[in-house]
Amino acid sequence: VVHAIHQNEVFYAWQKGGAFLNEKPIRVGGQAKLLDALIGTGFPYHKEMRMETPYKILRQLLGHCRGVRRLGSAAMDLVYTACDRLDGYYESNLNSWDVAAGALIVKEAGGKVTDFSGGEDWLTGHNILAANSAIHNELFKTINSV
Repeated sequence: VVHAIHQNEVFYAWQKGGAFLNEKPIRVGGQAKLLDALIGTGFPYHKEMRMETPYKILRQLLGHCRGVRRLGSAAMDLVYTACDRLDGYYESNLNSWDVAAGALIVKEAGGKVTDFSGGEDWLTGHNILAANSAIHNELFKTINSV
């Protein structure tokens, strides 16, 4: 469950049960090209963790997508991806509690969730990439080209 109190929105899902926003089913968007996609991201909280790599990825991505947004909450970025407000999301230096609920909601909404190596270690691996299946691979390649 991800509760956006100020928007009066509750996002939730359960394994093999679908994803919902205020009791209505949600699905990831159908954007077919990264060039037309709106992508969410975030940056490390602690100053000493703000390495150059996140900024290199951002610079690279800005030339390959429509735009990038920073909401400030990994959970919100993920549920916005699940309900087609964002086309994808990536971030590093995260903890499991930042992504667990939102990632399940993305998966149940039909999205693809991996770590930056394309594997399944997004819960404990400290980085995550989520999008619809159509642009996930392009986003993955762009992030890994840095």
